[in-house]
Amino acid sequence: LKVDVVKNQNDSAPSPFDNYITAWAARGVHISNPQRFEAIVASIASDGLRHLQVISDFDITISSYKTVTGRDTVSSHGVIETSPLLPAEYTKQARALHDKYYPMETSLEIDEEHKTQAMVEWWSKAHD
Repeated sequence: LKVDVVKNQNDSAPSPFDNYITAWAARGVHISNPQRFEAIVASIASDGLRHLQVISDFDITISSYKTVTGRDTVSSHGVIETSPLLPAEYTKQARALHDKYYPMETSLEIDEEHKTQAMVEWWSKAHD
């Protein structure tokens, strides 16, 4: 990916991302902050592949939920949230969010609408 120009927020010139954003929007993809999206993609492009890490299966939809011995596995978010490389305050806050929202995620008693609202809230708070 090569990005030559990134639109300044005050610049009315078209961005190289405009076509991508329009195409994705037509397929139902919502980008809440296009300027931030552009900056992130431009940063990835300028940093190069040697600095790119991709975390997939964050919600254990492709991998197993249990090990062969029956122990719970850790999601990609869980790996990051428990990393000793991150500040203790981050780990503490992530654990508090997990302790509040994980029981809602796995509850069979909460209807889909309320569960979805709780999961969006969890995701939003975890990424602020």
